[in-house]
This record gives sequence, structure tokens and C-alpha cells, in this order.
Amino acid sequence: MRLPSFQTIIRDALNTLARFPLVLLSATAATTAALILVNHEGPPQSTLFWSILYGGALGIPLFTALDLLSERTGLSPALSWGLRFAGICALFAYASTIPGDIPQAPDLHVVRLLLLISAAHLMVASLPFLGRSGAGEFWQFNILLFFRILVAMLFAQILFAGLAFALAAVDNLFALHISGKRYLDIWILSTGLFTTWFFLAGIPKERVETASPVDYPRGLKVFAQFILLPIALVYLAILIAYLAKILFSWDWPQGWVSKLILGFSGTGLFTLLLLHPLQDRMESVWVRRISRWFFVVLIPLIAMLFPAVARRISQYGITEGRYLALALGAWLTLVVFYFLTIRSKDIRFIPLSLCAGTLIICSGPWGIFSVAERSQAARLEFLATKNHILVDGKIQKAGAPLSLLDTREISSILDYLRTMHGFESIQPWFGTSLRSDSIISGTNFKSAAAVAEMMGIEFTLTRPESGGTISISTDKDQGINIAQYQGHIHLPAWRRGETRTNLAGGRLSSAVSDDFGTLTLYVHESGIAVDSMRISIIARVRDIIRTHGFVSVDRFPPDSLRVSGSSASARALVYIGDIRVQRNKDDFLVIGYDADLVYAFPEKPERPAGRQNLH
Repeated sequence: MRLPSFQTIIRDALNTLARFPLVLLSATAATTAALILVNHEGPPQSTLFWSILYGGALGIPLFTALDLLSERTGLSPALSWGLRFAGICALFAYASTIPGDIPQAPDLHVVRLLLLISAAHLMVASLPFLGRSGAGEFWQFNILLFFRILVAMLFAQILFAGLAFALAAVDNLFALHISGKRYLDIWILSTGLFTTWFFLAGIPKERVETASPVDYPRGLKVFAQFILLPIALVYLAILIAYLAKILFSWDWPQGWVSKLILGFSGTGLFTLLLLHPLQDRMESVWVRRISRWFFVVLIPLIAMLFPAVARRISQYGITEGRYLALALGAWLTLVVFYFLTIRSKDIRFIPLSLCAGTLIICSGPWGIFSVAERSQAARLEFLATKNHILVDGKIQKAGAPLSLLDTREISSILDYLRTMHGFESIQPWFGTSLRSDSIISGTNFKSAAAVAEMMGIEFTLTRPESGGTISISTDKDQGINIAQYQGHIHLPAWRRGETRTNLAGGRLSSAVSDDFGTLTLYVHESGIAVDSMRISIIARVRDIIRTHGFVSVDRFPPDSLRVSGSSASARALVYIGDIRVQRNKDDFLVIGYDADLVYAFPEKPERPAGRQNLH
């Protein structure tokens, strides 16, 4: 086989550019924006490059779909560019919604981008075949795309590995002290630009031949038959056993089972799509039988999916995950109805219907984000009104401690709103702004713990225990108090009985007991330990469990995990970071933690009051 010449490579690259100009422009814009963002030095600031990055990332699959639609439907150049112009307008409208401070902004922007990119990829798979009879070419074309993207990704990573190794060699041989960001730059270029260009170059321009069953790729059959199909059968066996348990004990289905049902449905549908051409082969009659019974089996599973999700919604309201589970359940119901009742079945219905459904739920008052935010804000309003915190539409600090259940619920809702949406929906309840005092103005909000404090509630974010072990972690966004103390040391994960020396310029050393329950600090003078203090970690853990129960707690206020100690020679505060606790008969056993140590010596001048971040 002759290798392509350099001139051939350049010619093919230029042909690809002429064929997909806006796709490659989007890839170049997104790659450039990513390079600028990762190489930014100094404090974070609002920038237009986040809009360019998000818009470019979405533009790659969007313009690929539009270009393939124009090409395969034979649109004139004028109509083709008219379609591209409509795509440009839609892309600019989307990019204008992206805030300039994405790292501090609510996560809904990331989730929306992922949904829109998924819909755009489904467009690539299905739009070029609208109105064309037969699904054979549709299947063959998408299999070519599937293999092409796998090869493009593999080649991109090989290119990255080779260039990164060369850069490391130059760095070490010539002592150039090359920044680690250069390796990230290479990865962004190879993944963002090379992968896209290489993938596009392999998309066939002419109509692909419909493969006969004899030409079915053997490797693809092995992958579908011996990997995907067994996974789907394992899912099915678990679901059948669980369905039998429900019928036997008449117990309401758990919410987690919805993930398994969706996993089985997705794996099964993907397997059937891959094996679709084999239905006409005599020796593969099992494919036809599985295709026929798969949709029948889905009926009781879908019937179990809806009450499982509804149970979680009745307890905790609607979130994006539960909304998506319901939407996928509705889509699966439509797919089952189509394949069991329509005589002339067409596999193109699967990506087309899924694409349409994804676009429908991405925006509008009925959309996934609007419904979820309204649901959680309504739950918070109910709990705040019930506990006399929200009176006449205004927040008043709680006059008495709330029940542990209500405290956890309110904390959970505040954390969800801050993470996913921000506090715009509940801002009218407060007399002061819920915006953060960050140097970036825009979509950054105060922490959930800070808003809980404004409501007079101790922020408590808990999770059920798993396997007799819980974890308690502090909120890294909150500062630790260093008022009247002289130094700060981060003490990473400990080992049982471990001793650490030469802390605070040699003036301190530390040792943790074999059961992790006690931390001992030694004060040194001229290399000799002259004093010590014992700080009980397990006592603070017992207090927390007594108050909150044996549950995992996330984003705990740092001051709530603070333990103090003192001796004649020194004072210390230990801020426990992430701690893991296990049941031990009638008591509890600490099995690991890290901490931050703040210390002071009486003979040294005390530092002025202030706060600093944990990291």
C-alpha cells in the first residue's frame, strides 16, 4: 500500500475545508478559546471566550449536520448557504446566553450544552436521510461515521502522546523548564482541531453502498453479540428478579432502579441498531427474535420506571435527573408503541424522535431547567413557611432550632439551587443581595451555607450511610479562621500511628494514634520536644453524629469541624477536612482524615485577624 504524499494530504485537507468551512471554523474558534482560557494568568475575570468555546463546541456537530443535509438532498449553493446562515443565527443566539464567568456560574449551562450537543450529533446521524426510502444506507453511513470517529480519536491520542514525549525530551535534555500547560495545549490542539479535521475528511461524499448481510463487519458482530448483548441480559436478569420481589412483597419500587431500566433500554436499543442488517440472514434468526421480544419486555419495565421516579419526586421534588428519567420513559413508551404497532418499521425513527425530544426539553417553561427550578423553589418555600422563616414573602431568621429532617431538606435545596441554577428564584425573599462578593461580577452567588446562615439555619448536607461507613467533608469554598494565630499548615491524609516532623520551621511535630482518635502535637526547642498537647478527634466526631445522626455530611462548615488544643508553649486549632468514620460495636472508629493546622506561640507576636481559604 502506497503512503499518501504530502501534496495529497494538503489537497485532501483543503477539500475538506471547502466542503465543511463552518465546521472547521467552529473547531478553530473553540480550540483557540480553550487555549486562551487555560493559559490565562492572574485572577479570574469575565471573558467572551467562554461564549466562543461553548458556541464553537456546539457548532461542530450542528454545521456538520446542516452541511450533510445540504449535500445529500442536493440543495443549490444559495439554499445551502441560507441553511448555514440560519445555523449561524441560532448559534449566536445560544452563545449570547453563556455567562462570561462559567467556572463560577450555575451548572445548568454545562448540562444544556451537553443536551444540545447530543441533539446535534443525532442530527448528523439522521438529518441527511430525511425523506429517503430504506434504512440500509442510513445504517451503513452511520457505521462508517462510528468507525471513523473511533479512528480519529485514537490517532489524536497517539499524536498527543508522541508530541508530549518529544516535548518532555527537549525539556529534560536542554533544561528549558517548559510549563506543564504546554502539554495541555498539545492535547487541546490534537483533540479539538486534528480530530475534527481527520473525521470530516473520512465522511463519504457520494452515496454509500448498502451493505449486504454477507459484508457485515465481523468485529462489529462480535462486539454487539458477545459484549453488548450479555451486558443487556445481565441488566434484564437483575430487573426481572427485582420485579418479582416487588410482586411478591408488594413493595413500592426504589428510585435507583430507574437507572438500571434506562441502562438496559439504552444498551438494548444500541445493540439492536448494530445488529439490524443481520435480521435477514438465515443463520441469525435469533436477532429477529430478540428484536421482536425486546420491545415486549420493555413494557413492564417502563411500567416500573414511572412509579420509581414518581416516588422520588414525591419525596424530594423534581430535579434535572428525575425530569430526564421521566422524559426518557415517555420516549421509550413512544418507541415501544411505534415498533409494536406500526407495520413499516424504520430504525431511523429512534434517532429522529430522540433528537426532537431532546430539543423540546432544552428550553421553555416546560423545559428541564425551568420545571426543576420551580419545583425546588416551591419545596423551599413550603419548608420556610412551615418553620416561620418565610413570612409575608420575606425571610426572617429562625427563632428556634428546626427539626433535623427540615434542616437537612433546606440545606439540600439551597445547595442544589446554588450549584445548578443560582439564587435568582428566591432573591425576592431576601433584603440583601445573594450575589457573591467575588471580584467577578455576574452569575457568582454566595455559598449555600452563607444563605442558610442568613435564614438562621445550620447548613447540614447529608447522605445516607453506605456499608456502615460515613464521610464528613467541609465546604472548601469557606475560609478558616486564623485570627490571633501565626501560621497555617495543611496536613494531608494520615496513616495509622504516623509521625510528622519539622513542622512550623522545626518548632512542631505531630503524631496520630493507632485508632486515629487522637492527634498529639509536640513543641520543640533546639530540636528537643519540651511540651505537648493532645487533641481528641473522636470526641468531635461523636458530637457531630449525636447531632446529625450516622449519615455522611457534605460541605460542612469548617468551624463545625474545628478542634482546639493548647499547652504552656503553644496554642493550636485543627480544622478537620475530609474524615471517614466506621461503626465499631457501640462506638465509632475514625478510619482516615486530613486536616489544616493553625498555630501560635506565646512569645511570638500575634497575627491580625483574618480568614484564608483552605486551598
